[in-house]
Order: sequence, then structure tokens, then C-alpha cells
Amino acid sequence: MAQEDVSVLVVKIEGELAGIITASDVMQGLANDYDLEETKISTFMTGCRIDDKNPTNKICAQLDEDDDVMSALKVMYTG
Repeated sequence: MAQEDVSVLVVKIEGELAGIITASDVMQGLANDYDLEETKISTFMTGCRIDDKNPTNKICAQLDEDDDVMSALKVMYTG
């Protein structure tokens, strides 16, 4: 992730968006002594969807590329 300057990855199940996992999520696993070779991504990922195909996950929060950073912070911390 670091070599490519990537801090978030999309997680898919059978080709469909299932959620995201961040570098912070992985670090949390390290801090809690999880065996990262044996622990499933689903343990740490934030499950979400972008459509109604998988109603078990909440809708992923989405922003437009032209939105400002304050908009992103509001979504992340106030919903």
C-alpha cells in the first residue's frame, strides 16, 4: 500500500462492492495482536454498498470529487 501511496482498498464479494479497508484498519489489527495472515479482511473492513443489491450493508457515503474537505469531515464525523 505504501509503495503506491494507497491508504484505502475496496473489498469485493463475488465481484460486487462489499466495503472498504483502510491502512488505519490494518494498523488497528496490528495494535490488537491479530494474526494478520489468519484474520479475514471482514474483521476490520467497513461494510457498505453503493446500490440496493446487498441490503445487509449500509450505503457507502459518497462525495463528489469537487466537494471540499470540510464536506468530507462532516460526512465522516456527523453522518
